[in-house]
Amino acid sequence: MADLDPREIEPRLEAKDELRRAELDGEDRYTSIGTAMVAADADFVHRTVKKNVDLFDWTTTDVPGIHPDIITHRLSVYKEARPVAQKKRNYGEDK
Repeated sequence: MADLDPREIEPRLEAKDELRRAELDGEDRYTSIGTAMVAADADFVHRTVKKNVDLFDWTTTDVPGIHPDIITHRLSVYKEARPVAQKKRNYGEDK
C-alpha cells in the first residue's frame, strides 16, 4: 500500500510555463502568472488577486496561534497511479 502521508516532505512541483512576477502590495507581496496565458486573462487574474490581496496570509505571523504543521496544505496523491473513470450509475426516476 502506498504511503500517502501528507506530512511527508516531497519535492515542490515546478511550473510548466515561464512565469512573470505580478506585484500586488509592495515588493514583498507578489504572485507569479504564467506567460502562456492570454494577456487579457492574465490581466484579469492579476487585478482580481490584487483587489483581494487582504484575503491571503503571506506569513505565519498573519495567522497567530496556529502552528505551521497545521496550516500546511499538501495533496496526498500517489504519483504512479493512473486516473480511473468510475462506472456510470443509473439511478431510478425518483432520485
